[in-house]
Amino acid sequence: MRKIFFLFIISVNISYGQAIENYLSAPFPTGLTASINGKTIAWVFNDKGSRNIYMAEAPEFGAKKITNYVGDDGMEIPVLSLHPMVIK
Repeated sequence: MRKIFFLFIISVNISYGQAIENYLSAPFPTGLTASINGKTIAWVFNDKGSRNIYMAEAPEFGAKKITNYVGDDGMEIPVLSLHPMVIK
């Protein structure tokens, strides 16, 4: 009886741990910011610790990946800001 109970506890622990890992590893965006005129937006996308910056421009707002970091280096990207560029 003890062996069955032990096996049950181990199997529940393994399946529960995998569910939590899958839940916590879901990709998510943070730090959404917009330009002054609202025609450009940017955000940080965290995919299993790999943080990359994306931006999109009006009118279609198709996402464009700006950086290409791979793996979790532990570095956060706390604040994004968009500044107007002067073109001469």
